[in-house]
Amino acid sequence: MLKLLSSLFFLSVIGLASPQFNSSYTIPIQENPKTFKELLTKFKDQPIALYLRSTGNYDHRCKIIYVGDDYVKIKLSGGISIFPVNSINDIHTRSDNQETIIHIK
Repeated sequence: MLKLLSSLFFLSVIGLASPQFNSSYTIPIQENPKTFKELLTKFKDQPIALYLRSTGNYDHRCKIIYVGDDYVKIKLSGGISIFPVNSINDIHTRSDNQETIIHIK
């Protein structure tokens, strides 16, 4: 039963990962780090927003340019930054404008 629920969750995450999805959702990294890495890779080279919780700042003109095992390289409006994968809290998509936001701890 647990295996079935895990499989259903994985399929729902993959289905929700599409940027064309018309609803708000949040995918936390704690659910499944491997699935989370696959999801980050799926958003590679697509426009995203980055929210830094430590400063409360948004950058709405970002792109993921590399997803590694330990870090993610993101092109920001002011340059390129490298974030450890474990510093990423979740990915959230808002339904109002389909903006995908990556929350950094």
